[in-house]
Amino acid sequence: MKRLILIIAFLVLITSCVSTHYSLKPDSRLDAYKYVLITPPSHDPYGTYVELSSLFSDEGFSIFNQHTIKSLPEHELNKVLVCTYGWSSTILSSIVHLRLDDYFTHEAVFTSRGEFGMGWDMRGDALGAIRQAFMGIGKEYSGFSEEYVKYPEWERIEKNNADLVKYFDSNLSRLHPLEGIWSDMGNRYRIGIFRDDSSKKRDFVAIILSSEFPLWMRGDVKIEFLTTTYPKVFTTTYFMADKTRQGCTAHINEKGLLTIALRKQKEPWESIFIKNYPKNVESDYSKNIQPGDSPFFLSGSGFLLTETGLIVTNYHVVKDSKAINVSFPKRDEYYKARVIIKDSTNDITLLKIDDMKFTEQFTDKIPYGLADSSNIKVGKNVFTIGFPLKQILGKSPRLSKGVINSLYGINDDPRLLQISNPIQPGNSGGPLFNKNGEIVGIVVATLNAKYLYEKIGIIPQNVNFAIKVDYLKNLVSMLPEGDEIIKRSSNLADKPLEEQVKKITPFIITVKAYK
Repeated sequence: MKRLILIIAFLVLITSCVSTHYSLKPDSRLDAYKYVLITPPSHDPYGTYVELSSLFSDEGFSIFNQHTIKSLPEHELNKVLVCTYGWSSTILSSIVHLRLDDYFTHEAVFTSRGEFGMGWDMRGDALGAIRQAFMGIGKEYSGFSEEYVKYPEWERIEKNNADLVKYFDSNLSRLHPLEGIWSDMGNRYRIGIFRDDSSKKRDFVAIILSSEFPLWMRGDVKIEFLTTTYPKVFTTTYFMADKTRQGCTAHINEKGLLTIALRKQKEPWESIFIKNYPKNVESDYSKNIQPGDSPFFLSGSGFLLTETGLIVTNYHVVKDSKAINVSFPKRDEYYKARVIIKDSTNDITLLKIDDMKFTEQFTDKIPYGLADSSNIKVGKNVFTIGFPLKQILGKSPRLSKGVINSLYGINDDPRLLQISNPIQPGNSGGPLFNKNGEIVGIVVATLNAKYLYEKIGIIPQNVNFAIKVDYLKNLVSMLPEGDEIIKRSSNLADKPLEEQVKKITPFIITVKAYK
């Protein structure tokens, strides 16, 4: 009888020490994951990491650690589970708590508790508890399936084929050659491309109208385009079939095909699109060049001089232009501008916006004035705000700081200041300010590094120039309101640089001159 009682007690003990409890997050599927990153415990005398790795591998997962995960392509990381676990032991058993987290969200997808033990072998108990905790994974995982993979939220523009046809038909005379409905050569994608004036990171955007790839939905942003100074050539961001990002170049060739230079498995590859709609945009477009539509333009900076819409920029920016567009940082709206006074010798021009109402654009008055040239000294700190390398850096204005290196330019040209501010294409025409927020000059040029290197073997470092403010005053004095402009004082003195920049930036202008 005693023997029977001992046997029953022993069986009860065994049963109580072999158990599994697990939980899977609602609406989650382990089949959406292909890889597992196992974080081993700091102390592992029983080889639990090896055992767990083997269990995952047997189910079909690829195993990674903190070092090898770096070799996984970025677009595969949303298929990674992070496994963390720990255990505790008693005289009779080991208990393992196991957790699987989504690599990106760090949210628990799966949690499990496994207990095993007879109290005779602590290593056997620990490995048994690992196997018990893993049992739930084996029940929930039948193999990786792309169907269940969750991808990041994607930008979507709610336009369909009919919406775009209506837009194209209403704006046929001023459409850019890029705008239209296109299909790729394999008819896998049908996309709509249109101007996106609401964005600062792109000039045109392509959205999906239809796709044979299940990851792409109607309205998803597929391609982003930035115009360049070359006709029909675009700096492009292209999202591949798996939604990975490629920076590349696109162009419209002489046959009207849109060709995008990509890389596939590290080899050059082209994605070619054929325009389906509208027809004959090219001829209509070339006859009706409008501001913002020309395939060739020169971009520079400028600044608002008066509340009546006078703008200052370099003459070389707008020289021989067929149309001029200007825009302000906080508004994506473009305004037509025209030249009213030019000084080609000193590379300054005044533009006029006729259809801008100052009070609709600004709540504050123009905060800066023109500096007294007698206070401009070598060594003084200066800064400029403009739009350099817009096709690369984007549409946001950029601050550049430096000092006045000399009161003379190349060959001791008295019209120029030499400054150390880093200057790039697109800065031309921007204002140069002193510490009081007064304009001391107009940024005009940088030394040609390639030319100097080829001629005398040196590469100049930050050798840049600005036209002295006196030459701007000479031009302004020809205006009826000239005295008032010249006498206007700055209200930025003694304010910290960051506050000056905040108040000045709304009045800094992008100038586009269409050739």
